[in-house]
Amino acid sequence: MDGKGDREPLLGQESAGVRERHTGSAEQAEKGERDITKEEWFQELSKKVYLARRKKPDPWWVTALEVLVILFVVGSAYYAYNYFEHLHFHVTNGYAHLGYPQAQHFVAHRYLEGRGVDKDHRMAMDWMRKAADQGHAHAAYNLAIAHLKGLETDVKDGEARKLLEHANNNGVKEAHDVLHNVCYAGGNC
Repeated sequence: MDGKGDREPLLGQESAGVRERHTGSAEQAEKGERDITKEEWFQELSKKVYLARRKKPDPWWVTALEVLVILFVVGSAYYAYNYFEHLHFHVTNGYAHLGYPQAQHFVAHRYLEGRGVDKDHRMAMDWMRKAADQGHAHAAYNLAIAHLKGLETDVKDGEARKLLEHANNNGVKEAHDVLHNVCYAGGNC
C-alpha cells in the first residue's frame, strides 16, 4: 500500500474525482444562456443596488428647510431657557383653558401675586372660582379666605362656609382652623 490507492471507491464508483454540482438550470441551457463569473455577477449587482449609486444633491429648498428647522429649535431652546417663567405661565394657561383645575389654581395665583403677568385680582378670583367649582380643595379654601378678607369675589353669603367645609374634608388643614376659629365661633361665614 503506497498511500495513494488504499481506499476503495464507495458503491463501486470509480475514483474519477469529486463530483461537482451543476449551477445552471435547464431553462438556461434551453435559452442558450451561459453561467456568469463572479466578476460579471458583481457588475450586474452594482447596477441594481441603489445604495452603490451616487446620489443627487438635495434641492436648495430642502437645505433651506433644514436650516430653518435647526434655527427654530435653537430659538425655542433659547426662549425656554431665558424666559422660563413666561413660557411656563403660557403653557399652564393653555391647560387652564382646557379645564384642568390644578392649572386653573396655578394661573389664579399668578394673577393674584403678579408673577409673570400684571396683577389682576378679578382674573385671579375668576380662575379660583373655576378651579373650586371643579372640586379643587385649595382653590375653594383660597376663594373663601379672599371673601373673608374682603376682596371682591363672587362668593355669596353662606357659600364661604361650604367652600371651607369642602376644603377641610379634602385635607386642607388651614380650613379646619378657620372653620373652628371664625365660622363656628360666630364669625361672618
